[in-house]
Amino acid sequence: MKTQLEERLQRTIALLGKEKAERVFGASVMVIGCGAVGGYALEMVARLGFGKIRAVDFDRFEASNINRQILATISTIGCKKCEAACERVREINPDAEVRGLDIRITADNLDFIRNENPDVVIDAIDDVQAKCSLVAFLARNGICFVSAMGAALKTKPEMLRAATLDKTEGCALAKKMRDNLRREAPPACSPSHDTWRHGCAFRRFQRHRALERHSPDLCRCRRFRRQPEDDLQSDDGNRTTARSLHRLRPSRYRPPAN
Repeated sequence: MKTQLEERLQRTIALLGKEKAERVFGASVMVIGCGAVGGYALEMVARLGFGKIRAVDFDRFEASNINRQILATISTIGCKKCEAACERVREINPDAEVRGLDIRITADNLDFIRNENPDVVIDAIDDVQAKCSLVAFLARNGICFVSAMGAALKTKPEMLRAATLDKTEGCALAKKMRDNLRREAPPACSPSHDTWRHGCAFRRFQRHRALERHSPDLCRCRRFRRQPEDDLQSDDGNRTTARSLHRLRPSRYRPPAN
C-alpha cells in the first residue's frame, strides 16, 4: 500500500520519470518575491515536491493584492508575505524543509543567497534596481536562475515566451534591465560597453564595404559613409579612426551611375 507521500508525488514521477523526479525531490529552490508571480511559482514548486524551499520577501499583504496574488486572502492581510508563503508550502508539502527570509533585496546584502546554496533561484521581484543587482550577482556566481519580466495590464497570456534577456521585446521592464546592466555592469570577461559598441560598428562597416566591392547591386538598403579623418586600416584598405567609429552613419544606397 502506498504511503501518503508516495501518493502525493506519483503524478510528478509519472510526468518527469523516476530519475528526474528524485532530483527534484532533493533539490533546493529559492523564490525571491512572494507576490503575484512569486506566489504562483512557490505554489508550483511546493506541489512538484521540491525538498528545500526558501521564500524571500520583506513586504506585507494588502487588500489590493487579493485580485491577483494567490497567497493574498482575507486572513493574510497585514501578514508578512514570507511567513504566509511558508504556511502555504507546509499545507501543500509538509515534508519540505521550508523557511521564510524577511529580506529586502539590495546590491549590498546578496551574500545570503550564496550561504543558502540553492540549486535554482526564481527572481520574481519588480524593483528594477534590485532586480538588476540580483541578476548580476547570480550570473557572476554561476547560480542557475529564472527571472520574471513585466506583464502588468497585459491581457494576452498566449504571447508570453521564455527567452534570454537580449531576446525579449515589448516589455518595458526587460528594456530597463538591459539598459541598466549594459551601463552599470558590463561582463568582466568582455571589453567595456563602448569598446564593444565601437567594435560592432567597425565590423558592420567592414561587411558593408566588402558587399559593396563584390556585389554592389545586392547592397540595396544601407551602407556606411567613410569619414575623411580615417586613420585606422580596415581589411579593404579604407581607413577609419576609433574616434569616428561612433559617428559612422548609415545612408541610402545609391546605385553607380551608368
